[in-house]
Amino acid sequence: MDISQKLMIGALQNKIYEQFDQGILNILNGQMMYEEFSENQLMKKSDYAPFNEAMCSNNTCVTIFSDHFKKKRASGHRVSLRDYEAVTVTPLKPLFENKYKCIVLWFGDDMFCQMNLLTVLAFLELEGYRGKVFFI
Repeated sequence: MDISQKLMIGALQNKIYEQFDQGILNILNGQMMYEEFSENQLMKKSDYAPFNEAMCSNNTCVTIFSDHFKKKRASGHRVSLRDYEAVTVTPLKPLFENKYKCIVLWFGDDMFCQMNLLTVLAFLELEGYRGKVFFI
């Protein structure tokens, strides 16, 4: 990550913290981004969760993160349900267990990222999320 990206993230961090002093979740596009944010302590007053999925491949269902969804996704990725949950679901525990005032979605413009973004947005809609959502 170069200095211009860190400065942009710092400016965004300040803007978000002006509105929300706590209750912020950053959903990051994968484990590598999660590690980068953790290592550089970016958006440090908030929680992080990596979205470790590839929603542009394999079948899915309407009830996102339900048991049926997880089984279908694990089968499509040819991994055990246990492995799928460890890699994809467990890292998202903050999203499932906490109430956030603000969620920041860190996904790029490519098809892979956009499908993941749409999945997270659909989940938030199904859950009736009423906080602020920012897309970066």
